[in-house]
Amino acid sequence: MYFNFPSLFTDWSISSTPETGGIYMLLGNHSNGQYPVLYVGQSNNLKRRLNEHFNELETHFRGEIMNFVFFIERNQSNRDNSEKLLIEKYTPRFNKLLKSQTTNSIDHLIKIIAQNMVEKERKEREQIDELHRIFSR
Repeated sequence: MYFNFPSLFTDWSISSTPETGGIYMLLGNHSNGQYPVLYVGQSNNLKRRLNEHFNELETHFRGEIMNFVFFIERNQSNRDNSEKLLIEKYTPRFNKLLKSQTTNSIDHLIKIIAQNMVEKERKEREQIDELHRIFSR
């Protein structure tokens, strides 16, 4: 879905972004005043967070972000709700991608933990069996 605003970002830059809490949308290149919403996020320091995105610390955004818009909101609960509503409305591609990566990472972590628990239990059982064998002689 697109964010419509024909004359957006004529004078915007990260240097004029406030160091306060808010919600932001990273947008792709516009066509006839319509900007594809690539990512919706929030931060307690908009300037720092947007700098991180634009300095390409996050390679999944590299070369994609063309513009941004932000809304100041200092209240965390309001930011959480606004972010959720914007994600539902615009279904940004990178929010979905990152969510699936996080889900996959969590699933992978759970599998590793489960494997470690099984391995630990197996070793403990071997030790008990060995002690049982030694003392039953």
